[in-house]
Amino acid sequence: MIEGEMDVLIFNEGGALTEVIEMGGDVFNRKIYCRIPENLFHTIIIRSECAIFLEVTDGPFRKEETIVAPWAPQEGDTAGIIAFMETIKRLRA
Repeated sequence: MIEGEMDVLIFNEGGALTEVIEMGGDVFNRKIYCRIPENLFHTIIIRSECAIFLEVTDGPFRKEETIVAPWAPQEGDTAGIIAFMETIKRLRA
């Protein structure tokens, strides 16, 4: 975490929220880094006006090898994505 605040949300295979990692550093009394084990579904929610973070993964990145959660909205499904994010925000409220 370089600047700002965000939450890293971890989900189980069925889509239930299992962990929230609050990121933001000393200014916010939050973590500045986390390690997400392989094969865990995750997303982020930005909590500040702006957030800058560095994500490091093994490469090279190949989109066709990305595993998308079966319960997640499909890419391009704007209404589904908005509804999904609203549900997540309510879980974190």
